[in-house]
Amino acid sequence: MGRMSVRGSLRCRGWRVALRVVVFGTLVAGALDAGIAVAGISGAVMEATAAVPHGLVVGRPFALLGGGLEKVALGADGMAWVAVASDEEESESFAVDGRAASGHGIRPVNVANAALPSVAVSGSTAMFVWYTVPVGELRPGHPQPQMLDAMRCTSSGCGPVRTLARWEEVDVPPLQDNFSVGYPAQPAVVGVDGQFVVLFEPESAQEMMDWVQSDGSTFGSVHSFGMAGEPYPVAAAQSDGSVIAAWPGPFKSPGIEWSRWSAGAGFSTPQRLGGTTDYAADLVAAGDGSGVALAWLQGSNCGGAPGLLTCPVWAALPGAGGGLGPASRVDSPAAGQLSLAGGDGVFALAFARATISGYADDAQGTYLERSINGQPFNRPVDLDADTGSSPAVTFDGHGDALVVWRHEPPPPNSGNSTVRLALIARTGDAFTPITLGVDAYDDSPLIASTPNQTLITWQSPGGTGVLATP
Repeated sequence: MGRMSVRGSLRCRGWRVALRVVVFGTLVAGALDAGIAVAGISGAVMEATAAVPHGLVVGRPFALLGGGLEKVALGADGMAWVAVASDEEESESFAVDGRAASGHGIRPVNVANAALPSVAVSGSTAMFVWYTVPVGELRPGHPQPQMLDAMRCTSSGCGPVRTLARWEEVDVPPLQDNFSVGYPAQPAVVGVDGQFVVLFEPESAQEMMDWVQSDGSTFGSVHSFGMAGEPYPVAAAQSDGSVIAAWPGPFKSPGIEWSRWSAGAGFSTPQRLGGTTDYAADLVAAGDGSGVALAWLQGSNCGGAPGLLTCPVWAALPGAGGGLGPASRVDSPAAGQLSLAGGDGVFALAFARATISGYADDAQGTYLERSINGQPFNRPVDLDADTGSSPAVTFDGHGDALVVWRHEPPPPNSGNSTVRLALIARTGDAFTPITLGVDAYDDSPLIASTPNQTLITWQSPGGTGVLATP
């Protein structure tokens, strides 16, 4: 399959549906077995309160942009950042919005002729990075200019759009194009101590993986890894301020390449991850106090459309010297829709197992596996025995895993999707799923966290979102 261009990557849905947002604040003192206190949720559905290791308090409603929710991030100052796709006919653009626990928000920013962005937060600064979308169709012998752009946002608003790199996009014959799983290309961005590091692969004749880093509020020169790869890089920071980046190898040399970045030296020479000799899809990365881990789907015959691919799940845990250990298989049945998060010595991997049809949204359930203190991922915990799918995972300030997913009950109640949340303590497998609200579309709910708050976003049939405070 030839690589999909960034053009035509947005879904035709329009900006009609409101996003529902919940920010959970963790209560430290006197919160043991406090359950979940609920207040001011307009139109949301909450099941019976569940005994959890600490309390989660939900606050008052507020309005947020409507549309196709794509990216979320949460700043250290409590600002919740979202990128919302516009999919009106003939429109390829997105909007950025930010809201604080106090109710303060920025003036939303619309970005035209743009593919979906990647976002990272460092302190109280959010950085959105994306590819511009060439106008018109590519034709052999008629290259079009394309750019990698970025925008810096704080609670005061977003600054001007800056171009980080330019090149000419070319129409590559299918037999010369890289292997693709059908996803639109996206850059990777990670924030470290006020700096931002971006990885991208220009859709040009060279198709080499490149990188660029910021110096304060500005970006420097573009550097090349001197190595080709698929345009789906990932990156995550380590506790020492370094960054591990990885990307799938090219069609002629499948596997996973990785490199380590430090502020003084930049990136090291890329190396092949041990144990990876097959095609990789859905690559994700996360860091914790011990290092960075990766997870991905591996195999030559991954089936399904973008976001619905199914293959065995593989992972690599932190290795010696601040690098990566060898790859190993985590889960054998066909699975997809991976989400990976790192806590204090713990990695949590959420995924949806597929039925015999091979599609991850026709799921047998949402599962969670954890790696504790460097040990291999343990047995899967079945979070949703019905048809849970589209999971996302993070860790709260107590080191417990929070998983959110889309639940669609079996017939005769199928079609009534809701968003569910489960908290799984570090030391056990017990949990009670909680229904947060109605899910308007089949999109994935999203989750982000800081030590003090957790942000959960999804699309509701209308009305306002809700914001919770500690």
